[in-house]
Amino acid sequence: MKGDSIEVYCQNKECGEPEVHKDIIGHHETMRYRRMNYMGSKEVRPAVVVVKHLLDKETPPSGTYFLYQCPVCGAKRAYHDSGGMIKEVDTKVIDEIAA
Repeated sequence: MKGDSIEVYCQNKECGEPEVHKDIIGHHETMRYRRMNYMGSKEVRPAVVVVKHLLDKETPPSGTYFLYQCPVCGAKRAYHDSGGMIKEVDTKVIDEIAA
């Protein structure tokens, strides 16, 4: 799985752009959320998890983490891929895997 193939959007409503829809009755606006930029991936190997556990340091679960950042507000999001299952992780995990 490639991280750049996942479409991730910023959750900040102020980053979005209004999108006008026209129909028979009239028109209405909806917010179109801004797509986040793919910032790369970071792999956490099982050996690193064991060593950090022995040193009493917190470490995220092993696997590949895909990192994304909003080009407007700078908000960050991360997704964890472990055995084909992809799920969003808390933003504090981004700081832990960057260290």
